[in-house]
Amino acid sequence: MLRPQIPACIQHYFLGLDLGKRVDRSALAVLELQWENHGFDHAWHVPLRRPVVRLIRADRFPLGMPYLDLPPILADVLGRLARQPLLPGNAPQAYRQDLVVDAANAGAFLLEILQKQRLPATLVPVSITGGEQENRLAGGIWSVPRPILFSNLRMLFEAGTLRIAQDLPGYRTLVEELLSAKASGPQRAHDDVAIAVALGAWRAAREIPQLRQPHPQRVTATKFLVNPGQQII
Repeated sequence: MLRPQIPACIQHYFLGLDLGKRVDRSALAVLELQWENHGFDHAWHVPLRRPVVRLIRADRFPLGMPYLDLPPILADVLGRLARQPLLPGNAPQAYRQDLVVDAANAGAFLLEILQKQRLPATLVPVSITGGEQENRLAGGIWSVPRPILFSNLRMLFEAGTLRIAQDLPGYRTLVEELLSAKASGPQRAHDDVAIAVALGAWRAAREIPQLRQPHPQRVTATKFLVNPGQQII
């Protein structure tokens, strides 16, 4: 019998930043990786742990907000996250933060500014496309089709590994936006926060593939988000 692998429990945050256009707002979503105990291996005397990501912050910025106002806000958010107390079971000083940035169009300009600021995060530039495959392009930019972003989001919801706290400000509005967001076809008037969440969740699933596996408690995790007759995409 092989000894079960015990995951390295790093304090890991995934931030998704969707940049607004003329009629859309910019939005920021922060997902926190957590490891939950779901049993005990009596043969090896070790706990069994499964990953989940929890949406702990969702900001929708004012319409028309200049992109140059975003870097100091991001620096403040990242600094606050780095000062958070470690979750139980995490290794001392084991922090990691990934910032996924909508790099299409004017986003490339903002990306250059963020790179010069040397934020305490791994910058992951993403261009949202209408294709069928995700690819890493020259310059490290990821080309990710919108259908892949939202199918991944749906997968994590249905697996019960993406959680949204009901005490999160604007919780019901956020849930409605996530449920009505579409992968293709006519888009909802305002789906900026949904895209920000999808960007962070996409990165989380790439880094932690176990998130796509059904969680043992997925029924309680998704009882509000997945209702009969409603779909996430």
